[in-house]
Amino acid sequence: ANLICLAALATGADATTHRAALLEYGYGAGLANLFMAIPKLENQQRYPLIDGRMSAVGELALDGLKRMKSARKNLASLPRTARAAVRSAWMSEGILAQASQQPELVASGGLGASEFSNKIRLMRLAMFNKF
Repeated sequence: ANLICLAALATGADATTHRAALLEYGYGAGLANLFMAIPKLENQQRYPLIDGRMSAVGELALDGLKRMKSARKNLASLPRTARAAVRSAWMSEGILAQASQQPELVASGGLGASEFSNKIRLMRLAMFNKF
C-alpha cells in the first residue's frame, strides 16, 4: 500500500485528496498478491493466514475488494501522470473477486485469469490510461 501511495504521490497525486484512497487501494493490491503467494509459502512450511478456513479467506478477500472499490471512487480525480502507479494493481480486483467467491482457489494456486485475457486487459487499461 505504501509503495503504491508513494509512487502515485511522486508522480502527481495530491497527498490531502488522494492519500487515504491510495492506501486503501494498495491494501487490496497487497492482499491479492499475498493470496497469489500462498501456495508457494505453504510449500515452504510458512502459513501467513492466521485463520485459513475457507469462509475466513473469502471474508478477507471480500473486505479487500470492498476497500478497493470504495477507494476507486475517490481516485477518479487522480492526475493522468499518477495513474500508472495505481495501474500496477491492475489484476488485484479480479483476484480478490475470485477469492471471495471461490476461496479454495487460494490454497490450490488457481487464482487469476488466462494469460491471453490478462494481456488484452492490460493493453486496454494502458491504451485508455485507466487503472
